Amino acid sequence: MDFSAAVAYPPKDQDWIKKTLIGGVLTMIPIANFIPVGHMLAIAESVSEGGDRLPDWQSLGGYFRKGFGVAVISIVVMLPAILVIVCGYGLLLGVLAASGGGSSMEDAINLAMIGVQCIAIVLSLACALFIAPALSEYVITGHVREAIKPAAVLAEFRARAGQYVILFVVSIVGSWLAAMIGVIACGIGILFTMPFVNFVYGHLLGQLVAARRVQ
Repeated sequence: MDFSAAVAYPPKDQDWIKKTLIGGVLTMIPIANFIPVGHMLAIAESVSEGGDRLPDWQSLGGYFRKGFGVAVISIVVMLPAILVIVCGYGLLLGVLAASGGGSSMEDAINLAMIGVQCIAIVLSLACALFIAPALSEYVITGHVREAIKPAAVLAEFRARAGQYVILFVVSIVGSWLAAMIGVIACGIGILFTMPFVNFVYGHLLGQLVAARRVQ
């Protein structure tokens, strides 16, 4: 992946500041924040086809549908971790209720809950690695049902495992930096930093999709 090209990508558009601020405002609005996510996917698709300019914000409805699709895909990919948390906590609380309480039982349940939480964290990180390959599948096929097929997602991850791990780490670090810088700038900076990170992530994802297209 070419990180310098990804960082230099947004400023290539003469309207990039305006497009960035639009993305920042939409990110702060509940429900409407699906739109910037769909726009990020549009960036990946554009970059994979050789585009070098930020997509316009004209197709808000289309971006919303794509963003909602990303949310569905992410939930499905993270489902194992979600089930561990729900079932683990539910089972432990049920045992506690059936036992009638008691300090020793409560201590044991609290310890078990910590164990469940640790397992869920590890599983969440493992599952999150497959979100980007699933999104790559979504860009290629345009269908959510294709993007949540385990065989297809696993095959894409295996083909570029190292790059997807790097993209995952970059996304976490980038989001953290965007939040920190945004807060330092009296919170208003988030309107600029968060969409910028989305643009860079979309470009990096587009590079991986482009590698698939030339195979």
